[in-house]
Amino acid sequence: MMKRCREILVMILIVGAFSASADPVSGVVFGVSDDEIEILVSSGKMPMEGMVVEVFESSEAEKEISIGTWIVTRMDINIVYARPELVSGTPQLGQTARIGKSKPKPKPKEVQVVASAVEESTVPVAVSPVEPPKQEEVAVTPQEKARENPSVFSAADQKLLDDLASGDAVRVRYAAKYLYRGRYESSNVMDKAAEVLEGAYNDAVSDAVHVDAMAWICKALWASGKAEYLSTLRTVEQEAKSIKLRKYALKYRVALEKKIQ
Repeated sequence: MMKRCREILVMILIVGAFSASADPVSGVVFGVSDDEIEILVSSGKMPMEGMVVEVFESSEAEKEISIGTWIVTRMDINIVYARPELVSGTPQLGQTARIGKSKPKPKPKEVQVVASAVEESTVPVAVSPVEPPKQEEVAVTPQEKARENPSVFSAADQKLLDDLASGDAVRVRYAAKYLYRGRYESSNVMDKAAEVLEGAYNDAVSDAVHVDAMAWICKALWASGKAEYLSTLRTVEQEAKSIKLRKYALKYRVALEKKIQ
């Protein structure tokens, strides 16, 4: 009971500190694609959706020059994802990024109709047609592109494939979490995730991070909603040496069967 009370108190203090803080969040560019950038947060509190990310490059005079702004769309642990807003340059890995408060949305312009000089005149007044405001283009995320066309192969796909094939349990787990939380549907990437699971589920069974990475792939395969991954989950469920991994494979194999019914 005392432990639970301490946890609640810590959460209250964290939320209060974030609300009161006006300092920008600092970080560095961690990933770049046509549709979004990833920021690894290194200081400050975690931002919220809708905040503005500004990226800087260093000049020869060691002055920071802004190359554009992005809008925060989501967060994952200490990684912030943002879509382009006003971009004047190409972001590079390792560049400085600062995340501040969201910009107020501009008020819609009022359209004024000029009436006739003689109010009581019965002569009809010609009013020029008012063009509707142009809709702002919204950046399409890699997940949305994949849903529209599973054969599309983007820079985001390549990064996930590199992480999955790296053999590094931390990178594999990161990619699997990304696939699971984004409900990723690119057949290229999902097939690679299934291939990694099939080839490595009994490797390094004493390594907690490796087993956790394999469990996240099980979750990602379930999230895809594709029946072709049932056999992979069933194999892991029956043959995995790790009891934890067997449980996860069983859980998400059953869940996938229900999902596709």
